[in-house]
Amino acid sequence: MPSQPSTAVGSSARTTLLVVALFVVTLLVVGPYGVYAENVDDYSVSFRSMLGPALLPALVVGTALLILLRLVPRALGARLESLLFAGTLAAAAQAHALLGRYGQLDGSPLDLAANDWRTPWEALLWLGAAAASQLFHRRLWPQLPFLAGLLITVQLLATPLLGTDPTGFEQPVNVSELVPGDDIFTLSRNGNVILLIHDTVTSDTFQDLVAADARLADTVFTGFTHYADALGVYPRTVPSIAAMVGAGLFENRLPWDAFKYSVHDRATLNRELVARGWAVDWVGPSNYFCRVTSHTGCFAIPRPYASRDEHRRHAAAELLDISLFRHAPHMLKSWIYNGGRWRCSTWLAGESADPSSAASSAALFADLTDGLRVARDAPTLKLLHLAGGHAPLVLDPDCRLVPPGKLDTPAYARQVRCSLEQTAGFLQRLRTLGVYDDSLIIVAGDHGASYGPGGAEPHPLAPRHLSRARPMLLVKPPGADGPLRTSLAPAWLPDLAPTIAAHAGLDSSFEGRDLTQLAEGERRTRIYSFHEQSARKELRAGYLQRLERFVVEGPADEPGSWTLLEAVFPPDVRWPLDPLDLGHSTDDARLTYYGWDVSGRDGDDTTWRAAVGRAGVYFSMPSSVDAPRGVELRARLRAAPGTAPQTIDVHLDGLTVGQWTLDDSAFQEHTLTLTAGAPRSNPALLEFVPRHAALGEHSPRPLSFVLDRIAWRLR
Repeated sequence: MPSQPSTAVGSSARTTLLVVALFVVTLLVVGPYGVYAENVDDYSVSFRSMLGPALLPALVVGTALLILLRLVPRALGARLESLLFAGTLAAAAQAHALLGRYGQLDGSPLDLAANDWRTPWEALLWLGAAAASQLFHRRLWPQLPFLAGLLITVQLLATPLLGTDPTGFEQPVNVSELVPGDDIFTLSRNGNVILLIHDTVTSDTFQDLVAADARLADTVFTGFTHYADALGVYPRTVPSIAAMVGAGLFENRLPWDAFKYSVHDRATLNRELVARGWAVDWVGPSNYFCRVTSHTGCFAIPRPYASRDEHRRHAAAELLDISLFRHAPHMLKSWIYNGGRWRCSTWLAGESADPSSAASSAALFADLTDGLRVARDAPTLKLLHLAGGHAPLVLDPDCRLVPPGKLDTPAYARQVRCSLEQTAGFLQRLRTLGVYDDSLIIVAGDHGASYGPGGAEPHPLAPRHLSRARPMLLVKPPGADGPLRTSLAPAWLPDLAPTIAAHAGLDSSFEGRDLTQLAEGERRTRIYSFHEQSARKELRAGYLQRLERFVVEGPADEPGSWTLLEAVFPPDVRWPLDPLDLGHSTDDARLTYYGWDVSGRDGDDTTWRAAVGRAGVYFSMPSSVDAPRGVELRARLRAAPGTAPQTIDVHLDGLTVGQWTLDDSAFQEHTLTLTAGAPRSNPALLEFVPRHAALGEHSPRPLSFVLDRIAWRLR
């Protein structure tokens, strides 16, 4: 019996070529393109322009595999081809069906350890695929040319490689050049409004830095008012800036794409100004605002801010890294990630330019400051969106590169200090040009940061998230002078559009108030909307899994000022009364309300989540018709290890329905009956409120209780 399938030499060579091509196309061509298409607004060059540096590794890997498979004995080569085909299928399944939640690729450290439990299960997948490829080798190998060719064709048809593509294969819509145009450096002789947005900078951070350096108050921010009680609108950039320029508030009642692209049709601040002859220049890290906003000039800061060839190498290497990370099993992801110094980026792009948002933004800001000139007659709005305290934290106070480290308060404060020092140089340049005094200048954060000052303080409604809601906000009206002053007036980021409109003489109806007219101690209702930070994919799908909208009446840093207004879910969302295992459940992000902190697993394989203060979950409460005798709730929980016995009040939609006493010895099952009510448009909110939180007291230890499992059944 022959040791390998009978085949012509030509057929054998064709099989080798197609199997290798499938591997290369899946991981090194279509994979990077998929990453690009999902994040097209983050790139300043087209995918086609990156094909050169991106295809070089594909060519090297493909050639090496071809040589290897043709040099080994054909019996072994045929088996290796079956193995490579099966491995490619396993990699595709890994990337699309089994990809875990590792965090955002924004420079924040990836949480690899939380997914270590995947290793044995993924090993079974890969070993099973390998074993099957060898067990059924004689049947599989003759079919490889057809199967590989079919899969290559299907993948390429889904990309512009064999056709046209709307996502920017040729060139993203309104793609910026890699060097800003002259208009970006130009100010007006007849009036300027400058809105300088430093990403992720909190009010508390600014206040702490000013307290440590009186020069900032006395000579840098002269004429400015710091609104220390400013409230943001969202924990993310795009909806926050949309609200800042008068585009309205996203409420999760229509798909995100429908909201963001309808900005074209709204009477936004920049649209109104352009219609009245103003020059409006946008500078920021994303092509998104170049696509959807009205402007006369726009520049998306490339990462890295470098020469065209260098930028393309970095961008292509980044796409390869992310594609390989997605396709690799968990046990290899740490090697690819390399502690944040991604393998392909290190090999292909080197370290000649730092691709982080912070480094690129700082380099652009320095060029802009040096090149500013007054040479325009039209009044000008110049919006500059810079990295500020955005991760990764790679800048010291003098804006010199340092190795990225832990996202903690000292590293964060040092990078924010760099932004303020650059702002000081920018403001001095305005003074030198003679336009500082008669300009309206606003320096703001688009949102705060979880690791900034105040971020560790517990809050009954938003532990670890309160500082994200409190961005820096400074305003200098024309003619204002004197040292920096602090105001506790209840400012809100949507106030920026009416403030600028009032200065420009527009009769606007934007959301918010003119900040210069706000009074100290004024009572005012403000809205803050919270959603999970990992919501980017959700927005691409249409709706957020959940958007919680809070009414804030009083100082934003006082817990008693916050009240949950509503939780807005996608239309017609319903969940069955299925048990909810906390800790590693895929439903955690959708069903768990504020208050949950770390998750973990006990030795007996019990998964759990710990609560900070009050915490809760959403579920679909059935109507009295469906459940006339109500619903029985069963919960396994205990007090946090090392804490005193805890008394927990159980609330249903704000009403107390039960009370439990917990100790830290072991998980205990507690039950109570919930009376079924009328049909609800949104799921009910079940909260567990430690007695100290209900009384407005702070716990001596922030971890109050640990919850393993919740189950419901109809009575």
